[in-house]
Amino acid sequence: MLKVIPDESGRVKALHITSLESLHRPEIIRHVERLLNNYEPPPQGCIVVVLPGELLDRPYIRDPLIYWLIDQLISNDLLSKVHIIINNPILGPIPYEISEIYPLSQHEYPEPTPNYLRLHAHHLLRKYLIKLRSKGFNGIMVITKDYREKIINELMGLGFKGLIILKARSRQELYSLIPWIVKEISGIQCSNQM
Repeated sequence: MLKVIPDESGRVKALHITSLESLHRPEIIRHVERLLNNYEPPPQGCIVVVLPGELLDRPYIRDPLIYWLIDQLISNDLLSKVHIIINNPILGPIPYEISEIYPLSQHEYPEPTPNYLRLHAHHLLRKYLIKLRSKGFNGIMVITKDYREKIINELMGLGFKGLIILKARSRQELYSLIPWIVKEISGIQCSNQM
């Protein structure tokens, strides 16, 4: 299928992801390969901030909450040490910088999201976090919509020196965490920054 279906440039139709088979579409396979093999996070970063995609609007980069977080990080001269990713419940990790690329903003999925689709997304998040750990990121701040003990235990075993896990059940709760997130990031010293 990858050889038959052309690259996604010029496509405007949304993908409908309803099953595990949907996740094997060429557009999604290409995204995962590019994210894990080609995409490079900020070179001086040391902290990963993972936000829950269920509470944000797509494209993520245009969401007012993301815009406010980025603005606060820039105002406090902190953006260079942070890599912000959105944990999409279907596609897994999406760096906010590339969130407008097809199909990252142009997809639909069932809500509530079935666990088998969420587990696939979690597997991709775990792989991406391992990549970030190997690139020198040593702290992680995860904001999740709901706690899943097995997933949290896996995150703890990835080798990050600092791990903060917070729960935000609603968009309003996520908004209220932004000042605290910025304050916590400002107190973290990156050993790989000059």
